[in-house]
Amino acid sequence: MNNKRRFERVPCNEKVMVHYMDHFMEGKLRNLSVNGALVQLENDMPMQPGVQCLITIHLNIFESTLHFLAEVRHSHGNAAGVKFLFMDSDTKIYLDSLLAFRTANQHLISEEYDYSSRYNNSSWEGILYPR
Repeated sequence: MNNKRRFERVPCNEKVMVHYMDHFMEGKLRNLSVNGALVQLENDMPMQPGVQCLITIHLNIFESTLHFLAEVRHSHGNAAGVKFLFMDSDTKIYLDSLLAFRTANQHLISEEYDYSSRYNNSSWEGILYPR
């Protein structure tokens, strides 16, 4: 199978919450990268590819919570791949630390952030205040 991913994935098992419209869905984070994640929810997911949602990841290792504006790229049953559209500066710092802690290719993290920042210029406004 041809791998089209641009960013290195690191395995995870942290608690995740997905918020879409009136739905709050709990699950587990299965993998994580600079630009996205794979989440596995407790129940089937009612979202289609292309919809935006808020992702909250609870990191026990840092005793912190990360918040992302994300877009569903693919979903199947209770699993979904999401692309991060926006994260605040604190989230970026913790994400960077987590990825560096869990990867053997730490030098790739800053390169991936550089690539990602060139193509992601979204804000919270689109999900919080639909147009």
